[in-house]
Amino acid sequence: GYIEPKMKWHYSHYDQWNQQTGEIQQQDREVAIFSVDSAMTFERPVTFDDKAHIQTLEPRLFYLNVPYKAQEELGLYDTTLIERLEHRLFEDNRFSGSDRIGDTEQISAGITSRFIESENYREWLSFTIGQAYYFEERQLNFVFDPDTRSFTDLGIDSRNVSPLLTQIEYSPNENWLLGGQLEYNDRESRTEQGLLSVQYLTPALIVNLRHRTSRYQRAENIEQSEFSFAYAVSNDFSLIGRWKQDLQKNRTIDSFVGLEYEDCCWALRLVYRKFLNIRLDSQGLAIPGTGEYNNGIYLEFVLKGLTNIGRRMDIANDIYGYSDRFNPEPN
Repeated sequence: GYIEPKMKWHYSHYDQWNQQTGEIQQQDREVAIFSVDSAMTFERPVTFDDKAHIQTLEPRLFYLNVPYKAQEELGLYDTTLIERLEHRLFEDNRFSGSDRIGDTEQISAGITSRFIESENYREWLSFTIGQAYYFEERQLNFVFDPDTRSFTDLGIDSRNVSPLLTQIEYSPNENWLLGGQLEYNDRESRTEQGLLSVQYLTPALIVNLRHRTSRYQRAENIEQSEFSFAYAVSNDFSLIGRWKQDLQKNRTIDSFVGLEYEDCCWALRLVYRKFLNIRLDSQGLAIPGTGEYNNGIYLEFVLKGLTNIGRRMDIANDIYGYSDRFNPEPN
């Protein structure tokens, strides 16, 4: 097991265009983040079909304290609510990107049980359940509406518990992984989010198919499907890609395709990406000259053991099961 306290100081500086005054506006933000992550692992031998297995029991507690900071003067350029509840339970920011840092004081509790074949240590079944308990109201609480290209302020979130997360993954053999996830709001007796996933995995190839339904703090349901892959063409070259579709509105939410090259000392990633435009200025207005979609070519160059040059891309979060050798540690 482990106990890992962490103190983080987050500083951001913005030079942004104010459409109303026609001037460049400078803004700074400082946030101190404190967390304590702890977990233990217990094991016992079990037998299925006369075969020896190991069952684990892994309780986890995560304490997080992030004070409220007024951030309304900062534009929203790449931020939205993280979709996956397990990330919101055990990460220090419930928003993606860096334009918003969510205020909270909470304890997240979860427990995972795994079944592992003793002969080859292959994990074939896992089950997780978890929930967050809040000590304070959360003042930063909004969702993005792609139709109006605006964020809707939902007001103060006064719930003292999060939806209950349950997750199961089953691997019938070394190449296939089937998964399901459910977020259930026991206060309102409704399902907030559901996910079904299929993964095909070989040493050279990862292919994911995922289907998600969600109504987290929204009046209408959201239904999305996603396809992603990573293919090692050779020891040096890999192809990566993702396509995410809104089935309710029949439009692409996010898509990219890219090429990676890696040798002993350096690595290079080139990606073309197209995604729904969520960029807003500090007044919550669409930035002039921008359409429904953003698109661009992104280049990332890594000197191993030293630094990254170019825009850092969180490919491991976009392609489930992919181990990002460029950025081995999560953002």
